[in-house]
Amino acid sequence: MSSKQYTPVRFAPDDGVAAYISVDIACEEFRNDIQALIMNESYAGCGLVMAETDLLNEGDRCVARIGNLSPMKSTVRWRKADGNGLLRVGLEYG
Repeated sequence: MSSKQYTPVRFAPDDGVAAYISVDIACEEFRNDIQALIMNESYAGCGLVMAETDLLNEGDRCVARIGNLSPMKSTVRWRKADGNGLLRVGLEYG
């Protein structure tokens, strides 16, 4: 049996679709705390690019609304700041 980790198939987002992040997962109503552009998507998560922020760190839980999808709880799996004010993050749904 192989120990190779499963990597979901990624696909490009639809044109003009944005992501909205609520950093308070306990909030009853979705809040648009952060707006981001979608780099890529999969059924398991997505890659986003946004203005640099300290609100999303590896392991943080948030609620993401990706395009027309209903808000879903997510976990920040990775983050990379480019040093020029942009931040890339990877979210895993669930």
